[in-house]
Amino acid sequence: MQIVSNEIVMDYLNRFYCGDVALSECISSSTLAGDFAYKDHYTDWDFYGSVDIIFTLYVMGLLYEYTNANSREKWAKKILSCQDENGYFTKKNATAHGKEHATAYAISGLILLSRDENYIKDLRPCSEYVELIKSKAKLTKFIAQMGLRFPRLYKGKGLMGSIKKSAWHLGWHNIWPASHIGGGALAAIQMSQDMYIEAGLVSEAQMSTFFENAISELNQRVDPKTGLWKKGFHDVFIKDATVRDVGGAAHFFWIYDAINADKQSKVALIKSCLRHQTESGLLKEKPYCIDFDFVNILCRAYFDLPEDQQKAVFADVNAFIELNYKSVTTFFERRDNLAQYDNSHGFPGALCTLAEAQKFGVGGKDALVQHPFDKVCWL
Repeated sequence: MQIVSNEIVMDYLNRFYCGDVALSECISSSTLAGDFAYKDHYTDWDFYGSVDIIFTLYVMGLLYEYTNANSREKWAKKILSCQDENGYFTKKNATAHGKEHATAYAISGLILLSRDENYIKDLRPCSEYVELIKSKAKLTKFIAQMGLRFPRLYKGKGLMGSIKKSAWHLGWHNIWPASHIGGGALAAIQMSQDMYIEAGLVSEAQMSTFFENAISELNQRVDPKTGLWKKGFHDVFIKDATVRDVGGAAHFFWIYDAINADKQSKVALIKSCLRHQTESGLLKEKPYCIDFDFVNILCRAYFDLPEDQQKAVFADVNAFIELNYKSVTTFFERRDNLAQYDNSHGFPGALCTLAEAQKFGVGGKDALVQHPFDKVCWL
């Protein structure tokens, strides 16, 4: 059984496609080359729209069917053109996401495109990341601050816009966006570490020590009662794990899984996720990345438990993932539900949720999908 219909996928592609050649012609000739926008009213491709489609097609097993070596190279060059002189991906970014998140996302896209070529070799190294890798003091400061800066007025944003934008830079006090900064930097380094080593910028020993220190710094900040990071000023009063806490934690745990680091307080972590099960099965009104965050944490934390502890929580974890899986697949049975997404990013997040659920063993009768996180550690 097809997990998401081809009609739904084509509706999604058509909505954000902005190339000069007809989409159907590109697909039939396997020459799709990344001409997708983040918003459906944009007339030119941009960074997030282009990478979102890579994830979508990869999960559905269509990426290499709809492209050839030449078009994938063109697609990769589009993404690489968004890198600035400092090594961050800041160009043609139509979203509010910062440079750390964008850089990790770009690297993920390049890895998924790299069927015949290794496009990571064409990256420009980030000098700030080299400093983080080499200096424990700078790494400690980076994790302690996690993007914290004083609120300020932003040109063209007005007072309310500036308050909203400043709220994304409260460090541990706003864990969801802050984790995009901390986790994004770690993910970018993890996925491109060979490039830094082969270029002679750092040694293998320095890279290994860097990740050991990063995990140590993060572990010291984990709340043992929830298994999450509860370091905000409001966490003095809000003791229970919130949806935002879980969403923030996911961006760190992706790195834990990528380097096989042991998570702290795994049973507490699972319980923190389970308490947010809803009657609809979705975390919000429509499926997107937050569903993947929850299912990913539940699945990976469960597999990390010893067998006796797995038995104790299996029924609850399985029930959560099964209901979420059913809700996501049911949502995509209606083509008009795609209209609920106002940009290209929510759909691939929802698809990755299905891939993670299948990894847990849910949806056995459905056609298997490919899991990007077998190759990358950032969405």
